[in-house]
Amino acid sequence: MPRRSAVAYAVFALGAGALGEVIGLKAVFFWVLVVLLVVDGAFCGLLHRTYPADVRAVRQEPAARNARSSL
Repeated sequence: MPRRSAVAYAVFALGAGALGEVIGLKAVFFWVLVVLLVVDGAFCGLLHRTYPADVRAVRQEPAARNARSSL
């Protein structure tokens, strides 16, 4: 059974190749390498804003679980 990443790469390569024939490889590289990476960076930046609260919640969970189990 092929790995999901290999299948995803194959689908991406076929899609990018087909799209490259329609709109040109420069446009495909621009949209994939520039636009999608900027969008991904913005999304990761938004997730980074929630990180301190998430860490606090994860660190408090064992104590809350222990308190519930002692009841």
